[in-house]
Amino acid sequence: MLSAKKETLYFTDFANRTWSGPGADFVHNTPRCSAAFEAQFSADPEASLRIEASTDNLSCPVAAENIARFAERRDVKDIWISAILRDPVERIISEYEHTLRLGWQSGSLLHSLQCEKDRRSNGWHPLFWHIERTRYATQISRYLASVFCF
Repeated sequence: MLSAKKETLYFTDFANRTWSGPGADFVHNTPRCSAAFEAQFSADPEASLRIEASTDNLSCPVAAENIARFAERRDVKDIWISAILRDPVERIISEYEHTLRLGWQSGSLLHSLQCEKDRRSNGWHPLFWHIERTRYATQISRYLASVFCF
């Protein structure tokens, strides 16, 4: 069963950060406790498979550690993690076009890339972190270094 909200952000630290810029309220409905996270699966609480699909579980530096801690709980059976990686350039273009559809920016992709460092340091939404969110080797290494590596 897929969580009620596809990208819960539960395993990130995004709800604890201060955000600015367009879309800064995106963490408003992020589950902050395990009960709120479990409620995402209330449509079928006995489901043998639960899926939480978030790109931020890969790009957020603390997510791998948070998932590892979650996996250590006695009530959690097995955890399977899949990382489906897009072509980096196609991913950046898609993310940029998404911000355009949302009306969060109107400049060119080049302008967005040039502004990324400042936007990140000013706490803008992760959808503006085009290059940072495409550093797959760094992101995957967090999981390989964790208890998930067999």
